[in-house]
Amino acid sequence: MYIFNNQRKQKKKKKKKKKNKKKKKKKKKKKKKKKTQ
Repeated sequence: MYIFNNQRKQKKKKKKKKKNKKKKKKKKKKKKKKKTQ
């Protein structure tokens, strides 16, 4: 049970990091688009 819980926490952390990176990239792209328009 402990190992399973640990894996679950790691998966959540990895997903959160990936989501954050994607969000930051999207924000940067949006800003660039606004400037170009």
